[in-house]
Amino acid sequence: IENQDLVIPKFILLPLIQNALSQGYNSMEKYPRKIKISVFEKLISLDVTNHVNHHIEDQKANELIENYQARLHYEFENQHTLIMNSNAYTFRSNVILKF
Repeated sequence: IENQDLVIPKFILLPLIQNALSQGYNSMEKYPRKIKISVFEKLISLDVTNHVNHHIEDQKANELIENYQARLHYEFENQHTLIMNSNAYTFRSNVILKF
């Protein structure tokens, strides 16, 4: 990050990766877990994709994600975007943090 005075909250990106590890399938060869992070001057984007776990109703409906949404609102108010969606095979979560 070019701006050395920019303060990024500790572990702010970790919950999306934790959710992919704990809620999704991770050992299947066809739809592996993917983590992509992009950093710009005043923006951080994290995109996490994993294979859908068909044994749970909704991968985004859990306490970890509820707490994460509350933390994002506390730390960034309206300066963030969190999108989670899935299809028959993959679950994708994306967070964008603006500074």
